[in-house]
Amino acid sequence: MLEYSLRPEGQVRIVSWNVSSFNSCEKKGLFKYLEVEQPDIVVLTETKVNEAPDMHPGLSAYPHRYWGIDAKTKGYAGVAVFSKIKPLKATIGMPLHPKEYNGRIITLEFSKHFLVGTYVTNAGEGLAKMSNKQQWNAAFAEYIKELDAQKPVIWCGDLNVMLDQRDLSAPKKKWNKQPGYSKIECDAHRVLLEGKDRGEGRKLVDVWRVSHPDAVGHFTFYSFRGACRGKGIGWRLDSFIISERALGSDKSRAFVQQCEIRHEVYGPSDHVPVICDVLGPL
Repeated sequence: MLEYSLRPEGQVRIVSWNVSSFNSCEKKGLFKYLEVEQPDIVVLTETKVNEAPDMHPGLSAYPHRYWGIDAKTKGYAGVAVFSKIKPLKATIGMPLHPKEYNGRIITLEFSKHFLVGTYVTNAGEGLAKMSNKQQWNAAFAEYIKELDAQKPVIWCGDLNVMLDQRDLSAPKKKWNKQPGYSKIECDAHRVLLEGKDRGEGRKLVDVWRVSHPDAVGHFTFYSFRGACRGKGIGWRLDSFIISERALGSDKSRAFVQQCEIRHEVYGPSDHVPVICDVLGPL
């Protein structure tokens, strides 16, 4: 039975989860989990819906709901954000970029931060779709630069990249063969985090990794094929990336209070949720 401690007043809990089909995950316990977790904001990726199922009773706790649906292919990709906190603005897709990105990214603007939820383009089996990934990376880097120039960014979702060998099993065998773990993708992600083109003090930080610097074997995705979970064959594809300047230096008032992988919530999807508690207001 799942049970999580209540967070102190003033903290905001954000959940990010690749549900690998909203309809399937809903039948396997999505809303039972959310009822226990009690997040303030939910970011779901790979929803695979063709229209927004806003009538579901489990959504009533979240009055502000946004669905990004792939305009090109039915039952493919998709992102959704549900929030108890009203944003100043919600943007689906990336302005000036292809409509298929509507099923890849949603941005909520709050008074102090942007929240960006993504289901990042996959480079494909054998890296066959690397050009698509590179197009996404270039567009997203420009978009993050625009947002970060205005206020700090909280970016979460399925990032479809693993920065180093701690983030996947058997890394040596998969280098430059596994989508998400190629030199092209890792270099692009590293440049994005370093943020040199954004100016001094504009780094982005993988807050789960910073909170768990020595952790190995903590993954968020285990393929159902081949019983990967039982064999410990996994990938850490999902995380929270936050503007460094938002984190602060006072540990007693740290913006990020905790960031954890919910390893125990496996089965409704081939991914597990990641939670991040931050100091409000957003």
